[in-house]
Amino acid sequence: MAIVFREKNYNDDVALYELDGNEMEQCLQLGFNETISSVENIASKQKQQHRLATSLLLYEMTGMKLNIQHNEHGKPFISGSERKISVSNSRNFVAVMLSNESTGVDIQIIQPKIIRIAHKFMSDKEMSQLDKNEFIEHLLIYWSAKEAIYKAYGREKVSFRQNISIEPFSFNRKGNIKGYVLSADENKEYKMKYEFIKGCVLVYIYNSQFKTNY
Repeated sequence: MAIVFREKNYNDDVALYELDGNEMEQCLQLGFNETISSVENIASKQKQQHRLATSLLLYEMTGMKLNIQHNEHGKPFISGSERKISVSNSRNFVAVMLSNESTGVDIQIIQPKIIRIAHKFMSDKEMSQLDKNEFIEHLLIYWSAKEAIYKAYGREKVSFRQNISIEPFSFNRKGNIKGYVLSADENKEYKMKYEFIKGCVLVYIYNSQFKTNY
């Protein structure tokens, strides 16, 4: 398997997989019949690969064939397990995050078109904090961080611009940041790590400190 990043501790486990085109063959060899059947009606080959790669990556992380389902809000969960899961994909990459607590992960390819939708998810204060020399990359960290928080929060009708905020931070190629969900029924803080890997930005929530890098 083409795992290009992994970090874990006793509570959290996050991994990033790069598609290699052999996902179907690997699933056949491992007997992932349910996963293979689930992609038969998916028209996009890349989406098929994402689904297959997610099952392969989850198997690599746990050593078990696990079934991912979704609740009424579209949030994924592992059937028959208390472990929480978050999944993200972008072009040739799939990211999976496992935790004993609610969690979120997001992977985004670096591309300028993010600027066109910045007004939908960035507050005026957040926009003023962006590094002018690394504008697109800095903006993508905000977007991915808010996506990760939204996934962990797991409810609909949350405004990225109004209800999810990120503490100001200086741009680096990797680092730690904090974000918040501010809503009528809950104010919650999330700790996140971010890192640029192979033309992407990866952001993930962590509930315990990481001590081991893979």
